[in-house]
Amino acid sequence: MTVDVRQSISGEWHDIPEPEPQEGEQAASPEAADEDPQTTPITNRTVNVIPDDSPEPSESQQPSDARSIYSFKSARSHLTPNLPRPTAEKRRSPNVWKTRFVLNYKQIPYKTVWVSYPDIEPTLKSLGFDPSTVTRTGREWFTLPVISDPSPEPGGEPTLVVDSQVIAEYLDSKYPQRPLLPEGTKALQAMFLKWTQTNLLVHLLQLVVPQVPAILDDPGAEYFTRTREQQFGKKLTDICVGEERPRSLAALEKELATLDGYISRNGGGDFLMGTTPSYGDILLCAFLMWMKRVPTTRDPGFDTIFDIVRGWHGGRWERLQTWSEQFAEQK
Repeated sequence: MTVDVRQSISGEWHDIPEPEPQEGEQAASPEAADEDPQTTPITNRTVNVIPDDSPEPSESQQPSDARSIYSFKSARSHLTPNLPRPTAEKRRSPNVWKTRFVLNYKQIPYKTVWVSYPDIEPTLKSLGFDPSTVTRTGREWFTLPVISDPSPEPGGEPTLVVDSQVIAEYLDSKYPQRPLLPEGTKALQAMFLKWTQTNLLVHLLQLVVPQVPAILDDPGAEYFTRTREQQFGKKLTDICVGEERPRSLAALEKELATLDGYISRNGGGDFLMGTTPSYGDILLCAFLMWMKRVPTTRDPGFDTIFDIVRGWHGGRWERLQTWSEQFAEQK
């Protein structure tokens, strides 16, 4: 499927197309750098959503005032149009989920374009996106999700945004209904993002990443395996096995127990702000969805890492994940 940038596009993130850096960092971790309830329009403009299997429309086929958000996710590519659309259980990238949750929670109409791992960089370059990170050596990293917000002016250039945190702040500012970053909380939520990367992601990389290739399309699986093995310096089949696995699970439980203790200080509710959802909760839900969507073959008696986590700490993480499902529609 191809998308004409002149019409309107908005993107979602996906995983790292190569060994790439965490969002906002110079060094890369294999999954960190940078995949929904009602769809009530946020403006009085016409929303024109193009079905995945329909041919690309000419510009004249769209109403002049049409606004629709296109999002890019790995697994399907406009460069390799024969790739099948991933089934719901295979849509798992945590960074893409961050943007999908934001779009759906805020009821912003959008459209997803699927991109396989090897095509991420050429696809984003062709559409005019900047790299999400440039290393000290000058290496450019192009990652998903990205969004392109169409201009309200006829013939105007769309606004292209990369990095899930930046996307969330942009969308919350541009479309203020149902805010996720209330005034005065951006610094705290950025600090929480850093906490999740430092305290949660470090363990999830070991537990989840080695089992991701099983749910990718063939080109993506080959690319993912090759680049992640370069990053880890070992075969994926040798990561977090044997005695390492229970240690990683225990370390993850300890970090979540600490977070559970902090949330309990609110005196009620499962959100970081008590009974009020915020972007920090979206971050947690993205990780929970990642744990739920990647099957495990290394934990006897459990289908996913989420099946292990769901019963921890009075069921808080299962309740939070269940809440997020109403915003998991994939468009």
